[in-house]
Amino acid sequence: MSNKHRISRKYRKLNKQHNKNKQNKNAKHTFRRYTPSIRSNVKINSSMQALSNKINKYMRTYKQYLKMHNPNVQPKFIQLDPSKIIRDKSIDHLKSVSDKALQQVVQHTYSLVPYFIQSNNNIHNQEENAIKMNSGNCVAFATMISKLLTQNDIAHSFIPATILPRLIQPGFPYYGHSVIMVETPEHYILHEPAYFISDAIIVNKDGTPFTVYMHIYNTNWNIQYSSHDNKIYVSEIDLFGKNTPQFHYNLSIVTNPIESISFPVNINNKRIPIVKYSLSKKCIEGQLSMRLDNRQLEGFSLDHISDNNSLNLEDKGWFPRFDWTDCLNPKNTLHENYNVLSKWAGLSDDHCRLLGYNSDDLRAIVFAIIIANKIP
Repeated sequence: MSNKHRISRKYRKLNKQHNKNKQNKNAKHTFRRYTPSIRSNVKINSSMQALSNKINKYMRTYKQYLKMHNPNVQPKFIQLDPSKIIRDKSIDHLKSVSDKALQQVVQHTYSLVPYFIQSNNNIHNQEENAIKMNSGNCVAFATMISKLLTQNDIAHSFIPATILPRLIQPGFPYYGHSVIMVETPEHYILHEPAYFISDAIIVNKDGTPFTVYMHIYNTNWNIQYSSHDNKIYVSEIDLFGKNTPQFHYNLSIVTNPIESISFPVNINNKRIPIVKYSLSKKCIEGQLSMRLDNRQLEGFSLDHISDNNSLNLEDKGWFPRFDWTDCLNPKNTLHENYNVLSKWAGLSDDHCRLLGYNSDDLRAIVFAIIIANKIP
C-alpha cells in the first residue's frame, strides 16, 4: 500500500473518531448531568436511572417555578364591599362554622414543596395544585377556608397582612401574608390557619382588645381594631404585661394574593419549611426546613424529644443539623450522595410520613433543591 493511501486511511479514521467524540459530547446524559462524579467502573442500573430521572424532574419544575415570578407585582386593593357584611346570621353560628373550618385546615401540612414540583404550574392553578396535596402556604390555607365557608353560604374576603417580624426575610413583600375575613355589623372574624390558630379570632369594631394564645410560640397576642386607619393591630404581651407591636391586617380586599403574596414569599424564602401541626396536642409535631441561607437541613419531631433527655430544653426534639456538603461530595456518584442524605434522621421513613410525604419522593425533592442551590 502506498504512503498516500496509508495517510488517507489514517485521516479518515481520525475524522471518524473526532465525529464520534463530538456526538458523545453533545448527547444528553440525564444521569450524568447532575452527578458530582461518575466513575468509569460504575454501572448504571435501572433503579439508579429512575432515581436520576426523578431528581432531574423535580429540579426542572423547581427552576421553572422560580422563573415564573414577576418581582414588580404589587398587591391590588379595593375597599371592602358593604354588601359583604353578614346581617342574617348570628355571631355564634358564624364562629361555629369558622372553628370547624379552621380545625380541619390546620391539620394539613404547611409547605412550599407543592409549588416546586408541579409540572403544569402556572400563575392561575398553583394554589389548586397545592390544595390537592392537602398542603400549601398561607394563601393556599386561606383558599381552603374560603371553600369551606362558601359551602356554608358565608360571604367572606381575602385581606392582606404584614408578616410577623421573626419570619421576615429579604425580598419578602410588605404585605406578605393573607387571611380570610368575615364581617358582621359589630365584628370582624379572622381565620389564621397558617399560624395554626384553630379558633376564629373575633375582633370587636368598638376597639375592645381580644387576646389569643399562640401555641406554637408560647405567647399571647393582643388584637385590636383601629377605626383611625381601618386596620387591625397585633401586639405580643410579655410576662410583665408589656405590648410589643408585631404586625397588622389591612381591612381591604386583596384581589391578587397569588401574584403579590404567595409567589414572592415562596421564591424569597431561604428557610423552605414543611410543618405539621397536631390539633390534639396543640403544638408542632414535625418540621423540616431546607436552609438555603446556611446550606443546612433542620428537622424537629415531637417523638424525638424522649431521645434527647441530655439536651437543653430548646434543643429537645431537634435532629442533628445536616450540612449540604455531606451529600455533595465530588468524589461520589449521585446515588452515593443521595444515600448519604437518605440516612439523615430528619428524612427517615417515619418522619417523612408524619410530614405527609412519601419518603422516596421527599428525599428526591430535597436533593433536587440542594443541587439546584449548590455553590458553583
